[in-house]
Amino acid sequence: MTKGGTWVFDKDTQKMVRKETWSSRQAKKTAHARGIAHNIISDQLNDLYSHADGKRYDSKRAYYAAVKRAGCEIVGGMRPESYVAPKKRPTKTEIVGDIKRAMQEISWG
Repeated sequence: MTKGGTWVFDKDTQKMVRKETWSSRQAKKTAHARGIAHNIISDQLNDLYSHADGKRYDSKRAYYAAVKRAGCEIVGGMRPESYVAPKKRPTKTEIVGDIKRAMQEISWG
């Protein structure tokens, strides 16, 4: 006889299990399958020289703090569009003016 509460059928074990137990086990299995459990970003650097203060650092946190203390900032990352200004597209009037100027240079140059 089963006790009260919510129960679900676990396909892996082919048994009825409490929903709370099944949910936490499924979450761990799903996280492991997506590789979440293995995404660790290290704080360690390999002897990085900072031009901001002339010292060497082996910790990202210490390096970023030194750069900030020097009044600088670190830009960039994985998406270049976040730190590169977009190119200005010329207007139709500017294009027409460039073409006219080029035609005059060729004809009268």
